[in-house]
Amino acid sequence: MIKSAFEFKIKYLLEFIFVVFGFILALSVADNSSQPTHNRSTVQQMQPQSPSAASAVQAKPRQNFSLQIEEAVVCLDIDNQEPLMAKSRFSRLVDRLYCFVALNAQVDREVVVHRWYYGEQLMHHHDFSLQFGRQVLISSLEMKPEWGGTWQVVIVDARGRELDRIPFVLQ
Repeated sequence: MIKSAFEFKIKYLLEFIFVVFGFILALSVADNSSQPTHNRSTVQQMQPQSPSAASAVQAKPRQNFSLQIEEAVVCLDIDNQEPLMAKSRFSRLVDRLYCFVALNAQVDREVVVHRWYYGEQLMHHHDFSLQFGRQVLISSLEMKPEWGGTWQVVIVDARGRELDRIPFVLQ
């Protein structure tokens, strides 16, 4: 009786381990596949309290005219003005994606625009009015599963000059 109870416990322990392993595996596969879509968008402009942490997929700092982009990524969420799960591929089942841009503005009253493109089609744009100093710009799009494919967020100034480009895929 004791031996069969022991075997019974081991059997369920092994099943539990397999379920946990399967969940972790499924989560990592879902994180490797992704594509953005567009439905509704929300935009936030925030002043960060601390410097942005380096993320997995980070654009190289660029300087163009009076603006220097420190970080530009597309990610799954924002927490405490930091991007979470920044990458270049997303599941087509995501509800919303965020564009996170940290920059230094050397002039007041500069305008920066986030342009969200699905293929060649402009799906959304949002203008940000900047002030002098370091700032964080966040825009987001509500995604639809049928919008799988190649996307990009192009960041431009008021004159249309490209400051950065963030390509990503919704799979």
